[in-house]
Amino acid sequence: MVTSRSAAAESSAAPYLEDCGAALDACGQVLRGVPAMDVLVRYERSWSIQDALDQHAGLAEQREVLAEIGRNRLKVRQTQLSFAEMEVEDAADAAKRLTPLDASNVKTVLSAAGRVRAALRDLRLAEQLKTLEENTVQKHMALAETELEMSRIEMASMKDVIDDRALMVATDDNNQTAAAAQNAAGTSQEQRFKYCTNCKVGGHGQRFCSYFLERPTWRVYPSQKWFEDDKHNSYHCPLGKKLVDFADESHF
Repeated sequence: MVTSRSAAAESSAAPYLEDCGAALDACGQVLRGVPAMDVLVRYERSWSIQDALDQHAGLAEQREVLAEIGRNRLKVRQTQLSFAEMEVEDAADAAKRLTPLDASNVKTVLSAAGRVRAALRDLRLAEQLKTLEENTVQKHMALAETELEMSRIEMASMKDVIDDRALMVATDDNNQTAAAAQNAAGTSQEQRFKYCTNCKVGGHGQRFCSYFLERPTWRVYPSQKWFEDDKHNSYHCPLGKKLVDFADESHF
């Protein structure tokens, strides 16, 4: 009688362990199908308003995609944790339901104790994996937010520089200077910063701009398309054809 009851207790526990193990394995398989939390698009300095807008849109989209991926990965980890908690509860309940006859059988007791230990081990692992996943999601989301904030600051800076009315429009004779301009009241209006524009001529123009921008008093002045020649080569100039302090296009 004792042997038959012990065998029944062991056989009833076996299918459950298999089901829980299959559920945890299924969570792992689902998680492997969810994309990783990778920040693939990084901020780079923009030289035109359109480039800045395109970059900001791309970084904003990346943040939304990462947020969705993070939510999905955390859902899977939470499901994995829930299965592990259920396994612990059921293993503990099964141990409590052992009859005195079952408890007198060493093999049955060891089997129940092993089931509880295995369930607790899986629970600790599920908790650790969930915590690790949360930290990973937070880290990558913070990085994505930082990249997006750098782009936002760049766009705000471009708005400020194009509102600087001290800059003058270049003329054909090019006799004007950008040091000071006259406002409507006739008083002088000084530039707030020095400006450089990468007109994409080639050579070392962009490098010189980068060197100038290491100084706190220099800012990027955005470029625009100037004209296109018969061979469909595009030429660029400072936005609004303004005279700036440095441009790799000699006319400006």
